Amino acid sequence: MLSIVAALLAADANKPHINQGVNTPFVAKKQDIPLSASDEKTLASGRPVMRQTVAAGGKGGRALAVQDIAASPEIVWSRILAFKDYPTMVNGVKETSVYEDRKNGDGSRTLKVRMKLGMMGVSLEYFITHTYSARASVLTWTLDYSRLSDLIDSVGYWCAVAHPTLPGRTRLLYSVDAAFPSWVPGFVVSAITSKALSDATGWVQVEAEKEQAKRGGLPSADATPTTKKACRAAGGEWKAKACAMPPPPPPPPPSELREAMDMAVQAIAIAFVSLCAIRAVV
Repeated sequence: MLSIVAALLAADANKPHINQGVNTPFVAKKQDIPLSASDEKTLASGRPVMRQTVAAGGKGGRALAVQDIAASPEIVWSRILAFKDYPTMVNGVKETSVYEDRKNGDGSRTLKVRMKLGMMGVSLEYFITHTYSARASVLTWTLDYSRLSDLIDSVGYWCAVAHPTLPGRTRLLYSVDAAFPSWVPGFVVSAITSKALSDATGWVQVEAEKEQAKRGGLPSADATPTTKKACRAAGGEWKAKACAMPPPPPPPPPSELREAMDMAVQAIAIAFVSLCAIRAVV
């Protein structure tokens, strides 16, 4: 029975999708995701912060992952947009092909990609319309509803911005809301959604950091911030598209106890030198 339903809903580039979208698309703007002190500690350790909700019936849900990456946003985007390389970079992705790539009047870019995913004996083929805004540093996607996909629906979101405090690094946000057809077993849905959440930012981290290393690695930790947000977070002032950092503060005045200790050390040193000189004369 499952095979019959699957055959009826088999992906087909020559047929329209069974709906025009059932999940709410993401808005193409930076999201303000509140992070606790514990979350920041997790990110600083190199691990992602993950949250996930499952829809009623267990057939999909919205997932969220935040990851700090030791690579620049430019390099991170170069990996996310390299769809043709996904089969070698992303575990479970078997095939990809870009069948449309165009620039839009608002400066954004639309990329339509056929993807084929294989996991636990289940193969899913689907067609995705990605919209990338370099200005907003955001990429959103929906299904390409002019083509029939094996998914009921899929909408998602990438945002890669400069790390708020660490120069040359990236804070990456990934979110997805997917709905699966009834013929996909529930355990496969759970595996795909949870794995997608943990793997999505993980593969970007690995590939972006490899590319960053090829380009000479990261700037030093005390390098001047290159973005307005990072500049302000570091206590600088953003002027003429550059960060003006304040001069380092003068060393703190020594405490009275420290002064007394220094004077005692000096007195002992003078006494020792004098004693040595007396012995030398005698």
